[in-house]
Parts: sequence; structure tokens; C-alpha cells
Amino acid sequence: MGNPDWETPPRFFASLNDQYHFTVDAAASHANALLPRYWTEQDSGLKHSWAGERVFCNPPYDHNLYAWIDKAAVRVAEVAVLILPPSVDTTWFHDLIWDCNLHQTRPGVSIQFLRGRLKFNFMGVPGLAPRLGTMLAIFEY
Repeated sequence: MGNPDWETPPRFFASLNDQYHFTVDAAASHANALLPRYWTEQDSGLKHSWAGERVFCNPPYDHNLYAWIDKAAVRVAEVAVLILPPSVDTTWFHDLIWDCNLHQTRPGVSIQFLRGRLKFNFMGVPGLAPRLGTMLAIFEY
């Protein structure tokens, strides 16, 4: 799933947007942006400041995934909601989301494991599910 063209289902996004009132889509393409303000691969959301933003992010699940989660974890966005694979054995999960000593999420972080498989559109093909399930990591400060 490293390709950036996995489109978040619009109804799923709308329910999140109703709750969090996003100001920017941080990992979009011109074809799949869900908000009027968005950053593409060319003007990467990793390079922009998230200070004061209400960020929605469906990052590419590639070698930069740690960097996207770290960007959310630096506590500058008002809120950052990331769609992630539920990979609880990964370095990023233990470094940035879960506090192993306290057996809970880190302060300001909550997670939601989605039941079933969220179906994405991929390059115009509707209804494809990733190999893994899906979780949301919500960073609120």
C-alpha cells in the first residue's frame, strides 16, 4: 500500500470531518483530496508546519510511515487523525503511540481499531481492502 492513490471512502471521511472539523488533508493527490486545502506528494505534508491545523492524514504505508506519525506526535497540530494499519508490533507504534511502561496510549493519543476492513478506492477501482485491518490514531493536544 505504499502508493498514495488509496482514496479514503468519502462517507467515512465525512463522519470524521463532522467530528474533528479538519482544515487540511496532509497526504492527498489532486485526484483524491477530501478538503479544499491539501498537500500532495510534490508539496509534502511532511515539509509543512502543522501548527494550529486540524489535520486529516491517510499517509502512504511505505518507508516514510514513521515520519508521518512522528509529525503528528510532535504536538503542534490542534488535532491530527491518521488512518494506519493496526501494526502493534512496529517501532512506530511503540515509539509514538503506545507507552509500554504504562500499558496505555501516550498522553494526547487515542486509537480506534475499526471493525472489519475499510474499503478504499485504488486508482479509480472502488471497494478494495488492504491486507490488514485499519486503525485510527488521534493526536489531540
